[in-house]
Order: sequence, then C-alpha cells, then structure tokens
Amino acid sequence: MDVYTYEFWAHSTTDKGFGTEVPVKENVVRFKTVYLSHRPYGPKATAQICLSRLDGSGTARCLIHGYSFFFQTDPDPLYDFPGSYSGPTDTMAIVLAGPGSITINNAHSITFQLGVSNMFAYATATIFVEPVGLLQRLLTTAVDAVRNRPRIARAGAADQPGGGSVTHVAYDRRTGEILKLHDAVAAGGVRLPGEAELARISARLFSGSPVASEHLAITSVYGHALDVGGQYRIDLKTQRLIAGPTESNDRSS
Repeated sequence: MDVYTYEFWAHSTTDKGFGTEVPVKENVVRFKTVYLSHRPYGPKATAQICLSRLDGSGTARCLIHGYSFFFQTDPDPLYDFPGSYSGPTDTMAIVLAGPGSITINNAHSITFQLGVSNMFAYATATIFVEPVGLLQRLLTTAVDAVRNRPRIARAGAADQPGGGSVTHVAYDRRTGEILKLHDAVAAGGVRLPGEAELARISARLFSGSPVASEHLAITSVYGHALDVGGQYRIDLKTQRLIAGPTESNDRSS
C-alpha cells in the first residue's frame, strides 16, 4: 500500500461577514486536487483530511470536497461533489468539519478543501492507495486498446501542462484580492490532465464565489510560488502573483 501526504494552507486577514444565515464565513478558499491515475482503471483509495495548525480567532474548515472515479470501461472519469457541513467544535476559533474521510474504488482524483476567514489554517490530507491487481490491469488495458485506440494515440506529453503542479487563482479584478485557489498535483508516476481539463475543474470549483462573475478573473501559477503564511495578491498591471496585501487593505491601513 502506498501512502501520500499533502499539506496545504490558507490565510485571510479580513472578516467581511456574510451574515448569520451562512454557516461559515470563508474569505479565502483553497482546493487541492490529487490525481491518482490517468488510464481507465484506478486503485482503491481511502482519503482523510484534518486541520493540523491554526492561528487567529476567525473561522476555518476543511473537508473532502469531491472526487472522481472510473466506471467500467468508460475512459472519461465521473465526478462527484457531495459537500457537507457540521457545527462548530472549538470555542476559541470556529472550526467546521465536512466529510473528513472517504473510500472509493477505481479512484481517479480526490479534491480537498480548506476555507478560512480572518485566520491562518494548515490542513494535512492523507491518501492510502491500494495497488491495482495485475489481472484487472491487464484486462482493462486490453479492453481500452480495442475500444479507444484513437484516444490512446492522442495522449502524450505535449498535452500536459509544464511542471509537476499547477495552481489556478481566482481574484477580484478591481482590487487584486485573491478569493479562491485550486492546486492540482499528481501522485508518483501519474500525469496531470491537460490544461483545458484543469481549467474546467477550476471553473467548477470557483463557481460559488461571492464576487459577481464580471469582477472575477482567473490566472495560472506553475510550480511552488506561494510561501507558507504569506500574503499575496494579483498585480493589476501585470496580472501576476505578487507578495503583499490587496489594494483595499493598503488604503485602509
């Protein structure tokens, strides 16, 4: 059995307050999708996530936001985004927990979520992967070779984004404030999907932004460009990620 551990963080210095009818206020939301397989078969995987470090007096929550899996010999993965919510469990900082553990067969990817408001939070996600049996691997590969030959022929390195990871950043085009992030990483020996597929998944994850769609923009960051605990924004002139507070925070200080 292979065990993969991924740590990621989110940091917010503001608490805008979306009203008491909202169960948790999240000024910054970060998603991390881990890809476990890239052919029409996948392993059995058990995933779990927990908050491992907190600093501040705001709100934070982590959960397994969704997953994708292969069904029979269909080469395209099926996606499921269940979502969930449960009440506060901490008196100092409001910590909210969604589904923290799942087990799926024929796993293609698992997406974790971390949301914060006026605090720093660190989450640890762990995935236990059972190896695919040799018989299943041989049978599925043979069926795929017969039914989906053009699809296999088209797959190649040229279709993949550069580097071992990519982050899509959703921000307010008026201020440069970062609202949501989506990190895509691949387990050992697995390729990331093409840029078009990654952009489609990010758009799906960013669809619930509190900012009106006409004020929302998305940019890509490759590699590891975010230092733990730092404040970042998008420079409105260059459309690039830079360190520092948003323009609205600059004016209020």
